[in-house]
Amino acid sequence: MIQIRFENKTVELGNEIVGQVSVSPNRKQLPKEIEIAAKWRTEGRGERDRGTVGTLSPELENLTWLTRQQFPFRFTIPDNVPISYDGDLIRFLWEVEVKLKFGWLKSQTETAAFRVLPKNSWR
Repeated sequence: MIQIRFENKTVELGNEIVGQVSVSPNRKQLPKEIEIAAKWRTEGRGERDRGTVGTLSPELENLTWLTRQQFPFRFTIPDNVPISYDGDLIRFLWEVEVKLKFGWLKSQTETAAFRVLPKNSWR
């Protein structure tokens, strides 16, 4: 099981999104690798677009199905990326994606959304 928690789910351009990922493996198979990434993507009309502003690959040390491991993350949101937007024709969505890799083709992915606002915006 993967849980993603944020210190604050809203961040301004140029600031950091900070949080923590908790991983509780199941009894059947332990992950070989974990990847945590801050990403944006578009939905709606027109061509889809996506980008990644940061990726972490922390070490899985002493992981057993009885243990829960926690991994902090901190990603800086650059000034030159799109802000969150939910319009009628297009949406800009931001999320932290956690991928547990079990082998060559098998993985488990969980995402959690957050918002990116322009600098000096009021909330």
